[in-house]
Order: sequence, then C-alpha cells, then structure tokens
Amino acid sequence: MSYNSKSFGDSGEETAAGYLVENGFRILATKFRYGRYSEIDIISVKENLIVFFEVKTRQNSRFGGSVYSINKRKIHNLKKCAGYFLLKNPDLFHNYIFRFDLICIQNGKIEIIENIIPW
Repeated sequence: MSYNSKSFGDSGEETAAGYLVENGFRILATKFRYGRYSEIDIISVKENLIVFFEVKTRQNSRFGGSVYSINKRKIHNLKKCAGYFLLKNPDLFHNYIFRFDLICIQNGKIEIIENIIPW
C-alpha cells in the first residue's frame, strides 16, 4: 500500500469517526488490532449497541465498490478481532447487542450498510 492510499484511507476513517460522533455514537477504539492481519477500523457504542465498523474510502466505484471488498478472509479477521476486543473488555459489555457495519465513503458521501456479517 502506498503512502497516498494509506493517508487517503486514514482520512476516510477520521471522517467516519466524526460522522459517528455527530450521530450520537461514542468511539471506544480506532484501528484496534489483533495479530498481524486483524484490524477493526472503529469500535463504537450507542445506547446498548456496540458496532464494529469497517471503513472503506473509494475514489470511484470500479470493481463494484466498497461492499465487494468484504471477502471471507476479511470476515474471519473481523470476527477474530472483535472477539479479542470483547475478551479484553469483559466487564464492559454484558448487556449489549453487537453488530458489524460497513461505512462507505465516496465522493464526499457517507453510506452505512448495517449487519454486513452475522454475529
């Protein structure tokens, strides 16, 4: 990954975090890692809902857009990382519902796709 694409992605994650805060979410973690390949871009809470967000920032919709970047390996890594987060924070989340969502940012437009992975 080049520096430009990394900084472009980081900018999208910052935009997404700001959007979530403006819409009543509290950010619990960003860039939460487990192991070498597992990372969740944003972990947030709103009322009794904890959402693990994958953020995809695109300049265009070539190759089908953001939703097509969520493959089996990515799903496996997101679930593994979320499990590790919950293992590290067992007392905080007894009465919460969990969800995996995708935030797509393209041409300044933010779209959230809920429940991209069954819990």
